Amino acid sequence: MSAENKAVTRRLIDEVWNQRNFDVLDDLFAADALIYDSGVPRPTRGPRCAKMDIGAACAAFPDIRINIDDIFAAEDKVVVRWSSHGTHRGEMQGIPPTNRSLTPQQPQALDTQESAPPRVVDPRTHITYVLVPEVDYEAIRELLEDERRQQAIHAVALRNAAGRMDEAP
Repeated sequence: MSAENKAVTRRLIDEVWNQRNFDVLDDLFAADALIYDSGVPRPTRGPRCAKMDIGAACAAFPDIRINIDDIFAAEDKVVVRWSSHGTHRGEMQGIPPTNRSLTPQQPQALDTQESAPPRVVDPRTHITYVLVPEVDYEAIRELLEDERRQQAIHAVALRNAAGRMDEAP
């Protein structure tokens, strides 16, 4: 399984990012995969979302090249340390081209557990991005919204109670 997971990761970087063969994403992403960007779910799902996001990055950095500096796999996990180089020549998320060269490095871990939804973990920030089917996401989102409402009600009650204690003679 480790060798297969490394091969999938290499395909994503080599074929999609470096060769701009975006159709490969149809093989790499489930049709209903929920993709997160900075902890926020993208409105589009599956390979279409990945094509839009990677396509936008490649349009903004038309000469971008990603190198795999290290790749490790054990059981159902893959960790990649990568570096890239590109020149900002197109608009990116509302930022006009700067014509500056960028060389970022980023370690990432891809968790491909079969018993759980796939996750991408940023080892630096420890943020986990989970790819879940839309149906599951909707149920999770509703639970989180209910929990936030309950926390807000509790916080208001605590503030009110604290205010009454300050008013006591």
